[in-house]
Amino acid sequence: MNIEYNLSAIDILNIFDDIPKMWETASEELSMFEEEHQIKLPDMFKKFMESANKILETADIRIKKPWFFHKEHEQKDNYLVIGRDYGAGIVYFGIRKEDLNQENPPVYHHYETDSLFDEWEELLSKHLSDYFLTVICDALTGANYDTAKETVRKYGWTYKVYSTKPQRDGIVSEYEIDPVHLPHIASFFAETDKDWISCCYDKNRNVFFLFRNTKKQKKIITISK
Repeated sequence: MNIEYNLSAIDILNIFDDIPKMWETASEELSMFEEEHQIKLPDMFKKFMESANKILETADIRIKKPWFFHKEHEQKDNYLVIGRDYGAGIVYFGIRKEDLNQENPPVYHHYETDSLFDEWEELLSKHLSDYFLTVICDALTGANYDTAKETVRKYGWTYKVYSTKPQRDGIVSEYEIDPVHLPHIASFFAETDKDWISCCYDKNRNVFFLFRNTKKQKKIITISK
């Protein structure tokens, strides 16, 4: 089987490792932040920030110094703010400080319009890894901005969209993709609980696949070099 299905966000970033990193000094500065504030950030978070590249320039996470580096976002009711979404409010995404000792902690969200900053009880993602995977898949499918598409094309990748059923069936057949193995990921821009996104990768042919399945549209995107 040539297709890899269970990709992490870091796996995906490593596919596009020829695209410049957004934060070259991430490792050094995150270590300094940990020492200054006497906390330990999850290794997964640090590895992601060290790998994050320009694909994520307009994604729902700040990848050139996280939000919590800035004084006004650093401490919101004992949360480290790692991202925010302008389109919904504003919505802040954060990790509980008490969960920082977990390898893969949950991510919560808070609406700026909420009267109290302790209203963080609503869970966004059960695991940080899920949050990262959704962020990068949303970015690459163009859920909110075309930045990721423009970036991969700028660095020599071919980005194609297949939206008709014959086109989609042709891609699935040509690359022998088994839809049963595709993980269904909940997009942050889903309109219904039945909407999903997914991805997989043909390592031999260096083709990355994205799937977006909504009530309005079904499409497959290939990114290849």
